[in-house]
Amino acid sequence: MLIKKKLTEKEINELRTPYITDRLLLYLSILILLYFHNLLPNIKTFILLFILSTLHSIIFSWTQHSMLDNKQSLTHVISFIRHHAISFQHHHDNPTDVLYEVPGSKKLPGNIPFTGVKPIVVILTPLMISALIVFFIEKSKFTMQILIFSQMLYLWGYISIRNHVSCHAETHNYPTDRLCDIMRNIGLLPSPLYHRTHHDPTHKTPHEQNWAFIMPYISEKIEYIFKQMGGSESNYAYIMLNILFFIFLPTLFPLYSIIIRQFYK
Repeated sequence: MLIKKKLTEKEINELRTPYITDRLLLYLSILILLYFHNLLPNIKTFILLFILSTLHSIIFSWTQHSMLDNKQSLTHVISFIRHHAISFQHHHDNPTDVLYEVPGSKKLPGNIPFTGVKPIVVILTPLMISALIVFFIEKSKFTMQILIFSQMLYLWGYISIRNHVSCHAETHNYPTDRLCDIMRNIGLLPSPLYHRTHHDPTHKTPHEQNWAFIMPYISEKIEYIFKQMGGSESNYAYIMLNILFFIFLPTLFPLYSIIIRQFYK
């Protein structure tokens, strides 16, 4: 088993984020679906929302990972980007940080410590809050679709974060997370070996490949295009990463949806 260093009180406070908040938001949104069932989309629309939310999640998770791994992000003009770039790149030097046990924190099956709540609270919790606000402002079939799409983004975000932690855990002899293992076997999530290559210091370009958090075989197509544009050393490619990041940032999705709708009323 992994030997974990003792966390400072500051580190514990940063990681001991309330799990209840984001979980309650998700449960509340599910109750809304049940209560306002007359606003639910038909099965074709539901399938379309699932496909689009999956593509959205693939693009954002890859873009987020490659952008925050980029050295240019350490001096980004936006402090939010700088802060999280430092965190991502710290993880390169200390990959087992995701396995620190935090007092009172939740654990995954197999007694795996799960400190992946920070990205949930930073990105996914505001997403659910904004989607709920949009729905309560205007209870309609359109805002119901925004809410369902946001739920799907949330669930993809959660499972990709969970799999990332599980990949590191299994590398250090924790039991296999069965849910993640099933999803890996059908190609929905990267395997521990796939992610280990991203961290492999013996690779000719460590941390410069295998950025996928969801569906590697699709993410690799984006990665190929990125490298054809010059990769991490190219300013042009980095600008494109920034554009993709803010277009697909889940937190902003409900706002974008309302703005776009104004042109189609």
